[in-house]
Amino acid sequence: MAYSDFLQALAKDYGFKNSNEALTFAVRSPRLPPTAPRRDRLRQQNLSFAINTRRRGARVIDTVEKLLGSSMEGKALLDIGTAYAGVPIEAASRGATAYGIEINHRLHQFGVEHAKGERSVTLLRADGAAATLPTVLPRGFFDVIVLHDVFEHIYDTVQLVHNISILLKPGGIVHFQVPNGQCTRFVLNEGHKSIFGITLVNPDSWWRFLPEPSDFSIFYRRWPYFAAIFVHFGLSQLSTLNGFDAAKPDFAVKERITKDLHQIKQQFSTHQYDDLARAILAQAIEKYADEIALDFDRLSTPELYWKYLVDFWEAAFRKN
Repeated sequence: MAYSDFLQALAKDYGFKNSNEALTFAVRSPRLPPTAPRRDRLRQQNLSFAINTRRRGARVIDTVEKLLGSSMEGKALLDIGTAYAGVPIEAASRGATAYGIEINHRLHQFGVEHAKGERSVTLLRADGAAATLPTVLPRGFFDVIVLHDVFEHIYDTVQLVHNISILLKPGGIVHFQVPNGQCTRFVLNEGHKSIFGITLVNPDSWWRFLPEPSDFSIFYRRWPYFAAIFVHFGLSQLSTLNGFDAAKPDFAVKERITKDLHQIKQQFSTHQYDDLARAILAQAIEKYADEIALDFDRLSTPELYWKYLVDFWEAAFRKN
C-alpha cells in the first residue's frame, strides 16, 4: 500500500483529485511542447520525476551491482539527497541495509510515506554537507554511497566529499550523477528552471533571467573539479559510465556541437533582455564559443563528446 499512498500524497500536493489524474498528466500523456506555458512544463516534469522514483532506483541499483560485481545482498547503502526514496527502497528489496538522507522537509516526508512498510530502510532528515553527519551515521560502514542530482545543489562540496570518505568502507564505491552545465542541451534549456543560457553565467546573476523571484541557485562545475575533489579525499576513479560509444564511429560530434552552437546564438538573438542581462549573457556565449573553437583543435572526439554532449555525467569512484 505504501506506493499507492505515496502516489495519492503526490496527487494531493500537485492539486489533483486522485492519483489517476496525476498519472495521466505526468506519465501517460505526451510531454508538453516547448510552446506550452513554462509553469505547466515544469509541473509535468517535476511530477513525472517523482512518480518514476522506483524506476530510477532500479536502474541505479542495476548499475551499482555491476560496479560491485555482486548483488546488493548483505551490503550497506547510503543515498544522499534521497528525495522520494526510490534508491534505498530498491536496494533494500535486493537484500541491502539501506539508508537515505534528505535535507528538504517536504521531500523527506514524501520519502517516509513511500517507504512505509519497507524492511531495512532508514530515512533521516539530514544535511549531507554538514560536518556533524559522521556523528549521525556509522563511520566506515557503507559499501556504496549514491548521489544522483545532488552535487549541483551543494555549495560546500568539500565537506560533502569529506563526509563520503569517512562513511565509506575501504574499497567502498561512490556512484554519482550530476548535470553538465557545458552541455549544449542545457545551455539551450537549463534543466531545473527551463531557462535559456543560464548555465553559462554565475549563479549570482541568475535572478536577472528568471521570470519570477527565486532564491534557487545551481552550481554547475566542470568535470575536472569532481575528479580532483574525490582524489583529494582518497578515492580513485573507477569508471565513467556514459562516455562516447566507440562502436558508433559515424556519430558526428563536432557537427552536432557546431549545429547546437548555431542554435544557441540564434536563440540569444530572439530573446528580450535588459541591457545588463544582455551584456552578461552575450559575454558568456562568446566565451563558450571561443572555448569550443579551441577544444576542436586540442581535444579528442570522446573528450569533446564528454564535455559538450553528455547531459548528465555519471561516474564511480572507489575508496583506497
